[in-house]
Amino acid sequence: MIRFGVIQRSKKIRFPVDFFLFLSISVSACGNRVPLPYEQISGKAIGTLFHITYQPSSWMVENSINKHQVLETIDREISALNSIFSTYSPDSTLIRFNQSTSLEFQDIPPLLYARIDNAFKIHHFSDGLYDITVNPLYRAWNFYQKDNIRGIPGQEKITGILQHTGMGLLQLKNGKIRKTHPRIELDLSSIAKGFYVDYIAARFTQKYRIRNYLIEIGGEIIVKGNSPSGKPWRIALEKPLEDSSVPYRIIHSSSIAVATSGNYRNFYIYRGKKYSHIINPKTGYPVETRNMGVSVLHKSCEMADGYATAFYAMDIINGLERANREKIAVHYVTVDGDRISEYSSLEMQKYLH
Repeated sequence: MIRFGVIQRSKKIRFPVDFFLFLSISVSACGNRVPLPYEQISGKAIGTLFHITYQPSSWMVENSINKHQVLETIDREISALNSIFSTYSPDSTLIRFNQSTSLEFQDIPPLLYARIDNAFKIHHFSDGLYDITVNPLYRAWNFYQKDNIRGIPGQEKITGILQHTGMGLLQLKNGKIRKTHPRIELDLSSIAKGFYVDYIAARFTQKYRIRNYLIEIGGEIIVKGNSPSGKPWRIALEKPLEDSSVPYRIIHSSSIAVATSGNYRNFYIYRGKKYSHIINPKTGYPVETRNMGVSVLHKSCEMADGYATAFYAMDIINGLERANREKIAVHYVTVDGDRISEYSSLEMQKYLH
């Protein structure tokens, strides 16, 4: 949901994802000690791409672990996660749950249960504006085929779909989940990429003892330790404008996750009106707001991912009040005609430069 690039000296690498952040990285020696050089790996994950920059640990060197072995491990981990969370694979746990019409409690993997439980936390936090059951509405509004829009759904169709959407139609209990309507389905796209980032970060720390890394999947990012410069990572937020690549705020951190949600690259215009891809689960219509982009910082990329969607769906006054109350780092960019404004929660102001 954010576009990233990694810069090494004058070389700029852009990643083809929805929005954009870039990291300024310069390599330097530390006194007479030459640090281990950073490695870069990339690949595919959950229908998008991942890019990782990391400094190998001394344990990896001692055990002759190279970046090809690291990439193979990540690919295996992602494949295992896809077998649970994929919305494309017909054999994934999520797809099989969506296709089931059973109204009985069903066993699901602990990893899936925990993600749904976290989604419920964000759902309640946002007074229901964040909802992982709106995929039928997303399809009705043609966001999977937005280059071929011939019309928008009528009120009768939306009203019909609302009868089998809403997280109130789900029940979680003791590691099991139950539908109370046979047609309800789940889509964890708004939280899964962030979770994948957290999952790989945990593997880097536990399996390879890596202390310095940047992990990005489909625009969601987490950083730990220092960049190749030996200093905290520098993350530059880009102005939320179509085809923009102008950074306007810098975040410095040695341990943070970043996610952004917005409407300035994922939308369509029908008969002169702009429709955002973020659906209001209460009305069934795309969210109408002055918000162009909302960035969230959090220790968990999964939660940053979900909160970014939730805060985007809120009006800015309500959103900032909640962010300040819960001490969440949130940055809004709004538009009113030709005027672009920025608003940050108190927690976010600690990071922006």
